Amino acid sequence: MSRRGPTSVILHLPAVTAPGARFLYVGPELEVPRVPERLTAVGWRVLAEYRVSVRAWAPIWEDWATHCEWQGEAARREDWEQRAAARGLAYREERYVVLAGTS
Repeated sequence: MSRRGPTSVILHLPAVTAPGARFLYVGPELEVPRVPERLTAVGWRVLAEYRVSVRAWAPIWEDWATHCEWQGEAARREDWEQRAAARGLAYREERYVVLAGTS
């Protein structure tokens, strides 16, 4: 994990990995620019790429409001009250997954 962003660690892979290592990137968006390009730049290649949709839960209103803010959407209390169950509010999140290696 990197505090400089989810893809900045890619530039350091040659220095911090053993020969034959694999790198698994899981990002919060379907299209994350520069992941394949950064891997290529450091001599790694994409072995597999996936785009998946996962079910997620916002257990409390504040989490739902934060999720909406990150997505650039308006959080509406009425939606929460109508759709939330005992476990919270279910929603879909998209993930971009890349498996890379040096061989």
